[in-house]
Amino acid sequence: MSLTAKIIEEVVKKQVHSETSGMKSDIKELKSDVSGLKSDVREIKTDIKGLKTELTSVNNKIDKLTDIVVDFAGQMRTNEEERIVMSGRLSNTVDRVEKLEVVVFGAMAE
Repeated sequence: MSLTAKIIEEVVKKQVHSETSGMKSDIKELKSDVSGLKSDVREIKTDIKGLKTELTSVNNKIDKLTDIVVDFAGQMRTNEEERIVMSGRLSNTVDRVEKLEVVVFGAMAE
């Protein structure tokens, strides 16, 4: 091999080495970035699991609250129905008392 070829080979080796060392540095930086992204994704997954747990808890509380409201509404309806029945009975009783008062006091007035 001639001296010129050896010089060209050395220059090319140095240039290639210089370029590849920069690429190696870039690859290391990319690996570090990807590792950071993986860590971020794991953290996001953990946060999502926590949110799912909280959402389930909120849904359970809403279900319990709904049951309480439905039960309360049923009791209110029952109370209203009882009030209507009692009101009718009271009205009948008042009418009967008034008739008796007319008969008794009307008879006494004579």
